[in-house]
This record gives sequence, C-alpha cells and structure tokens, in this order.
Amino acid sequence: MNGRIISRGVAGNWKGLTNALSGMFCASLNYLDHTNSLSPRIVFAENKQEDVMTGTHLVYGQLPRENVCTENLTPWLKQLPCQSKSGLASLLNPYRLYDSEFYSMDLAFRPECRDERCEVTRLHYKQTLSVVLSPRRLLESQEWTLQQLFDRKPAQACPLADNSRVNILLPADTDSRPKLDEHAYAILDIHPSTKMATIDAKKHDSRDTGRHGVAAHRFVVGSGGEKSGSESIIVNSAEESVDVVYFSSLPWYLSVYLHTLRIDAQLGNGSRQTLEYRDLKYQQSRIRGRPTVLEFRLTLPPQSTTTLRLDFDKGYLKYSEHPPDANRGFNIEPAMISFKPGGGKELPLACILDSSSLIGMAAKGATSQGDVSYNGCHLRIFTEPFLASLPTPDFSMPYNVITFTCTALALFFGRMFNLMARDMVVEEKEVAAEGQEKNSGDDDKAAVSTARHEGRSAKSRGKKRAE
Repeated sequence: MNGRIISRGVAGNWKGLTNALSGMFCASLNYLDHTNSLSPRIVFAENKQEDVMTGTHLVYGQLPRENVCTENLTPWLKQLPCQSKSGLASLLNPYRLYDSEFYSMDLAFRPECRDERCEVTRLHYKQTLSVVLSPRRLLESQEWTLQQLFDRKPAQACPLADNSRVNILLPADTDSRPKLDEHAYAILDIHPSTKMATIDAKKHDSRDTGRHGVAAHRFVVGSGGEKSGSESIIVNSAEESVDVVYFSSLPWYLSVYLHTLRIDAQLGNGSRQTLEYRDLKYQQSRIRGRPTVLEFRLTLPPQSTTTLRLDFDKGYLKYSEHPPDANRGFNIEPAMISFKPGGGKELPLACILDSSSLIGMAAKGATSQGDVSYNGCHLRIFTEPFLASLPTPDFSMPYNVITFTCTALALFFGRMFNLMARDMVVEEKEVAAEGQEKNSGDDDKAAVSTARHEGRSAKSRGKKRAE
C-alpha cells in the first residue's frame, strides 16, 4: 500500500487511512504502522505528480503475509456501481478466483487536473482485478468460454456504465483489427441494453507474449540463530542492458551490515563482473522502530545473472512479541525491482493490459510502434518473501514454572488457611465415650479381684478338710 499523505500530521493521517481501508475491505491494513511503513525516494519517482500533489509526503507499507478470504472480495465488489448483480462483475466467482494461479485486487484513487493551470482538480477512482486462470487445469480442455471458465452465467450489462468492453489479446497471425505491432486486439463492445455475449476462444500454440526479460528471486542464506543473510538473484535475458531500481526493506530485528553488500554478475560468456550501484539511499533501522531501507540504481548487463548478497544479525525479541507459531519463523517482505521495458519487437504484456494506455490507443487506431511509446509504462516485479528463523525461547519452560509455582502456592495457602481459619473444639460425644471406657475398665478390674478372692477361699477350705 502506498499513498501521498499531507505533510502536516503524516503519522496520524496514515494511521487513519489504513484503519479506514482495513475496516472497509476486511483486511489487515491496520497493522501497517511505523515499524513497517517507510518513504521510498527512487522506486516511485515516476509517480510524483508534483503539479497536483504539492505539500504531500509519500508513504509505503507492505505486509508479507495476509490471510485472504472471500470477505475481501465482497466489500471490493460493493464499491462498483452495479456491484456483482450485472456487468462484468457478475462473472466473478469467488471459488474460481481463489483457485487461480494468481489473484490480486487493486484500488487506486488520485487527483487529476481539470484545467491547464491545475487550479481545479477531480478525484480519479479505479478498481483493478488481476486473475490468471488455467483452462487446461480447470476444464481439462483446450476450448473454453467465459461461462465455463468462471462457472457463472453472464448477466446483463450494468446500466450505470458508460461502456462495457472486453479486450481480447489475439495471436500475432490473426487478421483482426486494430493491430499494434505484433499484437492484435479484438474489442467486443457491449451496449447496456443488451445481454453480455459469451466469448468463445480456443487455445493457440504457445508463443512469446512480450515478456520483459527480467526475473528476480530472493532467499535466505546461512545457518545458526545469530548471523545470517539474504541473497537476491536478478536474471536479465534481454539482448540489451536494463537500468533497474532495487528496493528492499527489512524489519528492525534484522540488523543489516551495509559494508557486506556485494553485487556480482555472471555474463553470458561465463565470465564474472562486479557491478557498482548508484544513487544509494540507505536508512538504518531503530530497535522497535523504523525498518531498514535500501534502494539504489543498478545496470544489468545483457544475458546476465546478477547476485546481491547482504549479511545481517538476528535480534532477540521479548517472549510477548513472538507469534503463536514462533517456530515457523517470521515472514520478511519481498524485494522490489522497478524498471522501464526496453524497445523490443513486442510490447510487454503488463503494458498491454494497462487499459489506460496501450489498449485505449489501440481502440483509437494506433497501428505502429511510433504511436505508442514506453514512457508511460513502468514495470515492478517482486521477489518471493522468505522466512527468518529468530532465536526462540522455550515456551514450555514458563509453563512448567507457572505450574510448579501455582501448585506450591496452593498447598502452602491451603495448609495455612486451614490452620488459621479452623476452630479446635472438643465434642461431647467423645467425652461420653471416654467415660464409658473408664467404667468398663473398673468393672473388669472388680471381676478379676473377685475371682482371685474366691480362688483363695477354695484353697483354704481344701487344706482344712485334709487335716
């Protein structure tokens, strides 16, 4: 998420914006705080809009992980004029969207000038949904229709829409018009009073769809719980050099050493070359504060593989700062590479799909490379996020200590409370029982003494008779 915030009260305005969008779209944007928000200087330089956005401050934030559910789509569809009742949005089936190879929702609004002096402005609002579907995997067939692909029957066009248009990128060997270089466009215009047509299409032979020739990956290197590093690999498969802007941000608990930055390129002939960066912008992190920001310009040689290596130390967190699945690791934001595509035989597909530029000009009759330039097209590619394993305390030990302490306190408190609160009283039943035992003992003694007296008298009578 990025936006230009009024310079006066940037932190408060940014917090209000993230909380509002979080509540509106049921997302976790409210977690974009000062620890993961920053201000890039180079990577978004082409979107300054200084003529309109004077007195503003660019703020950028990114969450490495978001649990996406269908509730993110429902509030997004509610922002459309006809929601999902009619129009192209009626095809959006959540089960098919979240089962796709790639899924992304975008919301953009910016002020635009309505006159030459830019004294009067208006707000431009745009919603974009990007989906990559595989008909062969979903339908197990090479022939498909939109109804089969989305598993929904198209409804009528939205009556509030000025136009409903479906732009289809056709193979290069077709005779459809209008054309733009090697790509051909078939534009289906749908009148609001008519029903949406079902588009039949067949899968053609695979071909180059205008790839930009630059790919990037990033992963963690090293072992142990104290020192580690990250390694980014940028592949330039084009025949010419490409100027890129490398942007990366790391959280505060990864202490980066800038002097360990090494940039090596392996050329197509097998030789290695050390590259130098330009316009370095570096921001040192603060503990439990701002993140580390690293961005610079770099020129990628043709047919080369560039490796960027950066070392960092792992910090120690409080036990309350660890997530519930602490042993899984911490998600680190992906790096971003921004560049302008070079002039090739085919336009990049990302620029073609921009309806505000090339497809719109194709609909107006642009038929050659000279009618459309690359100046308005900037590509941004992202690496994969990686997991950083930090020193994790033994969470079972506090549980054992708490259990043992609570048991000892319970026994001690119970014993002391029993001695202090109980009254020592002799019951009457016990006294009566003791008296009965004494009386029975006296009777037994009397009986024994009587028996002894009778025995003595019998002996004396026997002696008298003998005499």
